[in-house]
Amino acid sequence: MRPRFRLTRLLWAATIVMLQTGGPAAAQVIDMYGGGPFPAVRINGPFNPSAGQSFSAPAGFPVLNSFKLRLTQEIGTPVPVRFEVKAFDWTVVGHNFVAGAVGPALFSSEVVVTAPHPAQEEFTFNTGGIALLPEQDYIAMLTPLTDVWPSVRLAIQSDRDYEGGRLWHMIDDRFGGKRWTNVAPTDAVFRAEFSAAPTASPVPEPISLALFAPGLAVFGLLKRRRASS
Repeated sequence: MRPRFRLTRLLWAATIVMLQTGGPAAAQVIDMYGGGPFPAVRINGPFNPSAGQSFSAPAGFPVLNSFKLRLTQEIGTPVPVRFEVKAFDWTVVGHNFVAGAVGPALFSSEVVVTAPHPAQEEFTFNTGGIALLPEQDYIAMLTPLTDVWPSVRLAIQSDRDYEGGRLWHMIDDRFGGKRWTNVAPTDAVFRAEFSAAPTASPVPEPISLALFAPGLAVFGLLKRRRASS
């Protein structure tokens, strides 16, 4: 390659680098994975049909990229389950919680079948990047798709170490119907990774423009010499 062509390519490469945005923002993580063994809450068929961990996006990092939950399979019967992320609202009325997952699922997994033998299993899902609202709570939940008894157990922490949410599970008390509650102030064994929202390309800084202009001038001079030769 002749020197002038090599110089031309280097000038264009430098120009592109100057106008590009910086590298991706660092991730923020909610991590409630500790040592074991873990206690667990049973999820089964019609009586405890769903359970999950509520959470909120860390400040400045509203995009949920992935999450992970741990299940304990005790009876060795394969159970089909589905994992979802939904908005979650809750309040306290008197001595009772009024809570529930609201709206359509923001993420819904394919059907996952648990192990055909007693085991602890971890399930990790990449969400593709879900944009979350800063003032909204959410829940990463699972629902068995069978009425087998007992079904599966969601692994939980023995004590709480996360203030942005808690473990919830749905119950059917046969009188008041299905409702969300939490047995005790505890958390699921849960991990989620977040990133900052993507930003538009910034306007080049004056110093970048100052370097960019001489590069274009040299490039034009090289083209003029090439045309005259």
